[in-house]
Amino acid sequence: MKKYIKYSILSLAFSAMTSCSSQDDVMQDLENNGDGNRQTVEVVMNVSKDLFSDETPTRSAAAWENGDVVYLIFDSYTYGEAVYNSGKWTMSYFGSLESGSNYTCQAVFLENIAGEVGTVATLDQNSAIYEDASASCSYDGSALTVTAVLSPKTGRIKFDGSAGTSFKIYGISYYTGFNTQSGKFTLTKGMLTSTVESNSTPYIYGFFNDTSEPRINIIYTENAYTRQFSSDIYQPGQSGYVTLPTPTAHSNWKNNAIFKFNGAEFTMIPVEYSEGNFLLGETELTEAQYYAIISEGNSSRLPKSNISYSECNKFCTKLYKISNLNFRFPTTTEWQYAFEGGNRSKGYTYSGSDNIYEVAWFNDNSDDKRHEVGQLMPNELGFYDMSGNVSEFVEAGSNYPNSFGGSYSSNSSNCKVNSYSTTYSYNYGYNYIGVRLTLSND
Repeated sequence: MKKYIKYSILSLAFSAMTSCSSQDDVMQDLENNGDGNRQTVEVVMNVSKDLFSDETPTRSAAAWENGDVVYLIFDSYTYGEAVYNSGKWTMSYFGSLESGSNYTCQAVFLENIAGEVGTVATLDQNSAIYEDASASCSYDGSALTVTAVLSPKTGRIKFDGSAGTSFKIYGISYYTGFNTQSGKFTLTKGMLTSTVESNSTPYIYGFFNDTSEPRINIIYTENAYTRQFSSDIYQPGQSGYVTLPTPTAHSNWKNNAIFKFNGAEFTMIPVEYSEGNFLLGETELTEAQYYAIISEGNSSRLPKSNISYSECNKFCTKLYKISNLNFRFPTTTEWQYAFEGGNRSKGYTYSGSDNIYEVAWFNDNSDDKRHEVGQLMPNELGFYDMSGNVSEFVEAGSNYPNSFGGSYSSNSSNCKVNSYSTTYSYNYGYNYIGVRLTLSND
């Protein structure tokens, strides 16, 4: 990622005016509110705005546009909006201001908001936020003077690549809303979608999900990549760019989407599928991964077993609370498609080979026990142990849970794509059944 030298602050001072044009949509909304508690006051805005690190210091008063709003929150009872129109600032507010008093308030300026309903402004990944949490205000009985330095609340990043390229991003948190009464922001860290317009995407305003060990996942239809970044980039006020990885140029990126939660890595492989693209775990869920999420230490790479269908669901729910990603069971058809190698299938009898000893732990070679995942050959898409080791739950729907692929105790004929067993309980686990996590690529 490229970093830039931060330029100096450019101050923008504006004089107090007595009224606001009725053409301004925001002020018209406020005037039509009909609430007797709402009042109007003249405003002198002595406001400076920090620039992002790649912006040149050429701004002037013309940087403000008609309809621009600076939200001012004094407390939960006194708050309002200073609106700019034709060189004039006027604030409409709830609460009370005492003549001759000095105040400290939160000042917020938003760019590219998605909408506003009541006291909530809807934000998205392309919304810029400037804030001074301790702006100085004074009220002389006729005009409110506001002195503030509005600084970027996030960093911003864009992705360079071929025009028209669409992809998913995971690893970036961004703000989704701002409450203009309380001054509080809402935050999310789920999957983003972006598209290269000409040479790059629009800026994405936010920061890393994990600031101590930041990483970004880029997910296409057929490929996925993961890259570790330095913790000193993507800081508030910084701008930068990242070149998108491709199959021919991804030297700083690892193959596949490698998520990390509570110290455990989850490698997910993208599968292009006519019924809906998805990502599937490279291996069966291990004990180390399972216990990392439910807060018990364990470093074992044995597949997690003795886990019921219901417990698997609870695990996915807990993982969602950590990741904001909807991990789930694969459907039967998804599992079978991945077992057979997807669009790279060579028609093998077992998952990855006609020779079962190359790809499966089963009753002839397992010593009747589970083995650490990933020791034998993967199949055409890179999945390990889809034949043998532990049988894997698929989505039950309205039926009892089925598990596919055979296990360490199965004979070779029960380690094929259609091999399954039915569990007549959602709440009972078996030592020979585990699960392979799935994530929809949508």
